[in-house]
Amino acid sequence: MAALLSVNEICERALRKIGAYSINDTAADPEELDETSIWLDMMVGELTAVERCTWLVPDTLDKTLTASTASYVLKTLLGTDYPADGVLFITDAYITDDDSDTLLKILTRKQFEDIADKTTTGKPEKVYIDRLAPEAEREIFFYPVPGAGTTYTVRLVLQKHSADLTVAPLAVKRHGFTRAWQLFLVLALSAYIGSGPVRRLPKEERDDMKRDATDSLAKLQASFNVEVFQPQRVKAYGV
Repeated sequence: MAALLSVNEICERALRKIGAYSINDTAADPEELDETSIWLDMMVGELTAVERCTWLVPDTLDKTLTASTASYVLKTLLGTDYPADGVLFITDAYITDDDSDTLLKILTRKQFEDIADKTTTGKPEKVYIDRLAPEAEREIFFYPVPGAGTTYTVRLVLQKHSADLTVAPLAVKRHGFTRAWQLFLVLALSAYIGSGPVRRLPKEERDDMKRDATDSLAKLQASFNVEVFQPQRVKAYGV
């Protein structure tokens, strides 16, 4: 099995690739290592915001809805199941009724605002998540609103934020990715820190690093960061 590197080791490999950390050195320069970890954290933060990272998707969360309640603060609704690193976005939502799951349409803000009467009651068909609010105050709205005397369960599939990769000690800090992503992390990080933050390499060298990182990401997107096919379940569960 391939080694699972720490944040420190990912940063050291990137520093070595740009020539800032010789194989004969006993340790990387502490300031350069700290700067590299900040760039790694920013890079991973962007990646997880634009890619559906399956390892950041926890088990589907089931929560019972309260009759006549149109909206909830997401953090309150999830309670102790709310991820320690927070929720980046909700990828899928289902409403469960009589052991049957129905996919809810996730609305944009305009689509939600275009609903004239948001107090209409019935089985929820749509959901809106207010992503403009601060995370601790982010609300989730259901339409139609569950009527009095009805019981529904919402099933949420969400993606967490990546962990803070700048927190010491970096030697034992885990980047949160699987082994398959480590080469990409080193290649992409090298291109970033080799463009000025640690060293300013010639454009040709930086372009080579960017191309290698792009090729690595394309391979991962095509074969690794996807779900393995399984026979379809009668009861949908999102992931």
